[in-house]
Amino acid sequence: MQQHGDDLLKGLLRVTALSLFLCFLPLYSSYAADTTPPTGTIKINNAAQYTASTNVTLTLSATDSGSGMGTGAQMKFSNNNSIWSSPVSYSTTAAWTLTAGDGTKTVYVKFKDLAGNWSGVYSGTIILDTKAPVLVITSPANNAIVTTPSVTLRYTSDGVAKTKAFTLIQGSNTLTVSETDAAGNRATASINVILDTIAPTGTISINSGSAYTKSATVTLTLSAADAGSGMGTGAQMQFSNNGSTWSAAQAYSTTKSWGLAAGSGTKTVYVKFKDVAGNWSSIYSGTITLDAALLFIEIVPVGKVVSRVMALE
Repeated sequence: MQQHGDDLLKGLLRVTALSLFLCFLPLYSSYAADTTPPTGTIKINNAAQYTASTNVTLTLSATDSGSGMGTGAQMKFSNNNSIWSSPVSYSTTAAWTLTAGDGTKTVYVKFKDLAGNWSGVYSGTIILDTKAPVLVITSPANNAIVTTPSVTLRYTSDGVAKTKAFTLIQGSNTLTVSETDAAGNRATASINVILDTIAPTGTISINSGSAYTKSATVTLTLSAADAGSGMGTGAQMQFSNNGSTWSAAQAYSTTKSWGLAAGSGTKTVYVKFKDVAGNWSSIYSGTITLDAALLFIEIVPVGKVVSRVMALE
């Protein structure tokens, strides 16, 4: 009786093993008959031409008409087609790190199907560019003073000449240009430009405000104020005895020796001031009376009549 039971159990085990074998036989036969490797593709950062970072995203695809690319399929990567990463499960995306240093980078990939067939090598390229453009502003100069609100800023970006137009407001203006290269690197450059459209104001005094002078050579006391570019180095002034014929422009100063027009009488001296930006002021003037008469007295001996007293000019 015991013997009969054992034989029955052994028979059942044989039937079960045979059933399992028959069940997996098609799959085994399929794997055993699959000697064709998969095919695939790779894109770096969705086929972008440039990247500013060594950290990229790989987009992958692999097909296999035999055992397929399901669970158990693998892939591996390389930056030089020589040293390969450890195999990882096949996926349609993967994070990857490029080698350091700007330039063209190539990433290599191989795929393995479920039967264990490794594909040929597939690759993708991208240009690594980690440097921002070099911007150089060529004109106007930093802290330049101008008298018109429209200004064109001239600059180069990696040596390529470019321009940008600005409209200024009275006073100090910060002008900024920026450039972004194909890799996404951004650079900016700025200068300060001063718009001064307001002329200076001033005063003039002749011989410290004296009403009369005996000499045609006088000393002018001058003052000029300018809230914009100022009256510093580069500021100038001009003078005239008639308001139409002017002296050559000269550096602004608070005193000036000047020659009046000949002949006695009221004399007017005119002055104009120019600020550093080039704005000329209105005309300011001062007056003085030139009394060029010389008193001539003839001295005679005591007891005699003075023959004459006269004034000569």
